[in-house]
Amino acid sequence: MDPKRGSKDALRFHAERRPVRTNIDAGAKPSRVALQPDGRYLWVGNDGENDGGVTVIDTATQRFAARFNTGAGHHEIAFTNDDRFAFVSNRQSGTVSIIDIRKLARVKDINAGSLPTSLSFSSLSKTLYVANEGDGDIVGIDGTRLEITSRMKAAAGLTAIRIPADSRFGFAVNRTTSTVHIFDVSTNRLLHAVPVGPAPDQISFTREFAYVHCSESEFVTMIKISGLDKDAQVSVTRFPAGQTAPKGSSSVADQIAPAVEDSAVLVSNASDRMIYYYMEGMAAPMGSFQNYRREPRAVLVFDNGLRETARGVYSTSVRLPRAGSYDVAFLLDSPRLVNCFDITVVENPNQPREKSVAIRIDSLSKLETARAGEKYTLRVKVTDANSTQPKKDLKDLGVLVFLAPGIWQQRELATETGDGVYQISFVPPQQGVYYVFFQSPSLGVLYNQLPPLNIQATK
Repeated sequence: MDPKRGSKDALRFHAERRPVRTNIDAGAKPSRVALQPDGRYLWVGNDGENDGGVTVIDTATQRFAARFNTGAGHHEIAFTNDDRFAFVSNRQSGTVSIIDIRKLARVKDINAGSLPTSLSFSSLSKTLYVANEGDGDIVGIDGTRLEITSRMKAAAGLTAIRIPADSRFGFAVNRTTSTVHIFDVSTNRLLHAVPVGPAPDQISFTREFAYVHCSESEFVTMIKISGLDKDAQVSVTRFPAGQTAPKGSSSVADQIAPAVEDSAVLVSNASDRMIYYYMEGMAAPMGSFQNYRREPRAVLVFDNGLRETARGVYSTSVRLPRAGSYDVAFLLDSPRLVNCFDITVVENPNQPREKSVAIRIDSLSKLETARAGEKYTLRVKVTDANSTQPKKDLKDLGVLVFLAPGIWQQRELATETGDGVYQISFVPPQQGVYYVFFQSPSLGVLYNQLPPLNIQATK
């Protein structure tokens, strides 16, 4: 969603395959999305001076469910952990609107303070905490009685508030004073004001640390979570996530995300056009990834790994492309265990059949090895998938060549040499494995629908 472009659609895409599946009407000026804990409704914040509010989308039917005009200004959205109530902040109106999720009915509005800018719900205290940028108050709203029960005075300039899952401690980021205010949700008392880098704007968590992102510094500040209620001095360290400060790359989405591995994070830096991988205990990131030379403004980790869901039971969810018999290979690193087993997948009667790909592409090049720095010509035969006849006169056979893991790419149209044979030439910039993908919009064939060709480049 991009409110600056005037789009009114929310894009639904498949997280494993990544193509856009559909466009859903998300209301005027959509700027924030939030999925409630049970996944039933997707809530979209619609910024507006007079008609701002939220649009509710049913994720099962992928259709509009409700619309609420809650107030003026930017909106942040939070939920009770039992999916009973949704809370919507109205920045310019200075209020928080409460909506009954089961009835999809607006319950009440609460005057929260000056410029409520961020929300976070504590599952331990069953309290919603509101950070007010204008007056610097952190306001607690009881999630059952739906009334203000506490007010903590921090400092004007609060921009974000976060509470780690099942934690006693809340963290409020102050961009103006370059500090993080830490409070105890069990006592509703401020504990610390921790100096961090210039212009902090976001905070993310692992099990052991809070990570503070600063828009005017390439350094990420780490705050140790344990002992915050006992130690007078907070344990603080930092590491460089890039060469330059990510100025001008503000994002409502997280620019720091926990990695799949414990005690590690990924940090996006739009100025460097890089994503950095950091593991706790190191002085600097262990590695980095390019983003097809684009500016990564946020990062999200999609974890499909096994997790313990009951004592001794580990589970995950996967979506398999088609019915049939599958071999599943299982590897456990420690203790070392390797096992294979079979599963059978039946047809899903509610799932529409995928259209078959119109063409087949086979390599005609004798050499599957190229030399770095030298021109390489790839010749392929394109045939009709049903009749096996040569597919001639394709004017839009697009070719994407990229160097794994995505650090270089080239796109262009293939030229026909006759009788369904097409070719493309490129110069591999360095040694490595290159993947070649094909598409033909006129035939409805996308890059991800045909298996890629592999080319090894050597010195």
